[in-house]
Amino acid sequence: IAAKELRVFVRDPAQWSQIFLLVGLCAIYLVSVQSLPLSVFKGSAAQVGREAITFLNLGMGGFVMAAIAGRFQFTAVSREGRAWWVMRGAPVVPLTVLRAKSAFGLVPMLIVGEVVVVGSGIVLRARPEVLIGEALLTILLAWGISGIATAMGAWWPDFSAENAARAAASPAAMLFMVVAQSLVFAVLALFVLFGYLFVVGRVAFSLIPAAMAVALCLFAGSWPQRRAAASLWARGLGG
Repeated sequence: IAAKELRVFVRDPAQWSQIFLLVGLCAIYLVSVQSLPLSVFKGSAAQVGREAITFLNLGMGGFVMAAIAGRFQFTAVSREGRAWWVMRGAPVVPLTVLRAKSAFGLVPMLIVGEVVVVGSGIVLRARPEVLIGEALLTILLAWGISGIATAMGAWWPDFSAENAARAAASPAAMLFMVVAQSLVFAVLALFVLFGYLFVVGRVAFSLIPAAMAVALCLFAGSWPQRRAAASLWARGLGG
């Protein structure tokens, strides 16, 4: 299934041409970060201010990854179109179909997300431990967003869409963006609470919001796909 997705991606200029847009977006964003007036931070607050900005970049990284997921993973089922009956009649379980389609879109999500988050951290000269933590958090967010995107695309597929761009602009796709951004903001809020509790010396309590954030991402990346897989095969051969 993943190999088929790759062949379809390569053969469709409307899809692979999106790579140039992503590269340009990453370059423009990193240049914009480098142009920030960081001279306002003086003394010991300079490093803290830089790392606070790198943490806020996780929000932008989450938004970009959600946009990529909406373009590739949310539309993964809809792109089958009139040939949906071929996938439906294949000797494969629905969860495998959704996971394969999710894994295919997870690669560009991770690449762009890591470039935006870690790249901006390097530009802002954040400490290595901060960069490693943000890189791991980006992976968790990508996993959660991809699971939600594939699941919601399976719940509300549009097999009559002429192209993926039309499916990505549907009301269901807008709802997905709202849900994905809610996940990003919830995870960031939990890690802000984790950082606050850690700084004030309540280390044991600080592990609770961190564990909740990790569990939320893992849950979002797995449970919705399981629920969507059950309803997807119930559509029958006719879609």
